Order: sequence, then C-alpha cells, then structure tokens
Amino acid sequence: MQPSEFLVEPIDILAHLFFASGTSDRVVVTTPAGVFAGAFLYPDGDGALLACPPSVPAFSHGASVTVEYAGPTDQYRFQSTILAREAGGIRVDLPTSIERHDQRITARFPVSPDAGIRFVQTRDGHEVTWPVLDISDGGVSLVDANGRPMSVGDRISGQLHVPDVEPFDAVLEVRHIRNQDDSRHVGARFAEMSLESRGELARLLLLWLRAHAVAAK
Repeated sequence: MQPSEFLVEPIDILAHLFFASGTSDRVVVTTPAGVFAGAFLYPDGDGALLACPPSVPAFSHGASVTVEYAGPTDQYRFQSTILAREAGGIRVDLPTSIERHDQRITARFPVSPDAGIRFVQTRDGHEVTWPVLDISDGGVSLVDANGRPMSVGDRISGQLHVPDVEPFDAVLEVRHIRNQDDSRHVGARFAEMSLESRGELARLLLLWLRAHAVAAK
C-alpha cells in the first residue's frame, strides 16, 4: 500500500463525491450511535447525503461521523459532522479533506481517439482542439499539439465536448506537463465548472464508461 494522499480542494471534493455516488455501492459510517452500512446519494452544495436503514438510531446534530468506502481502484475515508436527519438518510457536512489509500485520488479512465471526447479552446477567433488522453471527475490529460508556451498553474478556458450532449464550459488549471515521444501531454484539473455541469459530467462518465467497458488505469 502506498502512503495516504489527501484531496483538499473544495471543488475537487465535491466532484469526487459526485463520482463516488455512482461508483461506490456501499459506505460504512461510524457514528456515536453505532456503525452502519449505507450508500451515497448525490451531494449538493449543502452537504452529502448518506442513505441509511430505518433501524439506525436517531443521530445528534453536530455529532462526528467517519465515512469509509471503496472506489474503482482505491479506498477512501473522510470525517464530517451530521447536519440533519432526512427521509431515508442523513445529511453530513462536506468534508474538508478526503483520504485516499493506494493509487489515484480520483480514478482516471483512458479515452480512445475515436471516442469523441475533446477540449476545444477559442484563440484569436480560431478553435484549437486538444485531444483527451484520459478523464476523471476532477480533470483531464490532454495532448498539446499547439506548441504555445505553457507553465504549471496556467489556466485554459474552453469547452469540454462529450458525445450526444451540449459542451461543458470549463476552465482548466495546468498541474503538470510531460514530453512524451513527439508530443506534449498536459495534466489539468477542472478549476472552474458549474455545480450542475459537474454533476451532469459525473453521471455521463458513469454511463459512458459502462457502455464502453473502459477499465480504470
């Protein structure tokens, strides 16, 4: 097992929880009232929802909870507090960090050249297309065939194109740049994307991955 890694950016945490809602069938929640097995419901800006069985005792507002679950390749854990009991579950505060064991903090999935997923930037009145190498709920890896000067921390505004839906407006923040063969690969996180777009993208990724039977790296 590799050392733990932590996801700490709030927007990345929210994107990860959207994806976890569709890929994690079971979560283990440790509360002052005991331990129970539940499931994620899609999060929103006011917290994360956890489905729980009716037999679970009443929860105290503000009580601490630990949530543990498995993703496609990794194990995750976070601590939070209970905000409210709702129909069929509990609402917990969005965590300030999520701990990951083993490989990636967000699972990335390879994209074949004919999949139709690409990032398009408008520059000086012209469209510049960046082919997508892999994608996750938190970002993408792109092939840069444009050759413009670029550094870690730069931001790229454009649209993420996914087949059969309207393009997503997004701003990418460059996290790493690697030269490979005769091309340059750029890893970037979604720095600006609306909550609605993030939720829709997470759901589309799940459907697309299942349809194409793409395995996580």
